[in-house]
Parts: sequence; C-alpha cells; structure tokens
Amino acid sequence: MKKGDLVKFYSTFWGFQRDYRSKNPGVVLDVMKVKNSPVTGPRGSATIRWADGSITNEHDSYLKVINERG
Repeated sequence: MKKGDLVKFYSTFWGFQRDYRSKNPGVVLDVMKVKNSPVTGPRGSATIRWADGSITNEHDSYLKVINERG
C-alpha cells in the first residue's frame, strides 16, 4: 500500500464493517510503518480520506487495496 492507492475498509467482524459502509472507498494520504513485532510480524497504519470526506488513521490489516496507482 502506498500514497494514492484506492482502498476499502474490510473486517470479518460485521460491526466494524457496518461503520464504514458509507465511507468506502478511500484514498491513502500517508503510510506509517511500525517496527516488526516478534508476535504479530510487520505492522503499520495509514491515513485515509474516505468518500464521505472524513479522514481517519487505520491499521493496515483492515485495509484492502482495490486499485493500485501505476
């Protein structure tokens, strides 16, 4: 995932999905990397501007790239 990518929020927990129904999709504004954890492996987060105009920071594990920038 990189700046400019189009993403959607995705979770297998319906409660999290429900909150993003009106927000998807979004554009990645910034990507933050976090050091490797021996338990979870590499982790990171991204700042997203959603279709509804809101901006949030999300864990990268909840974001799926739907159209990579060329």
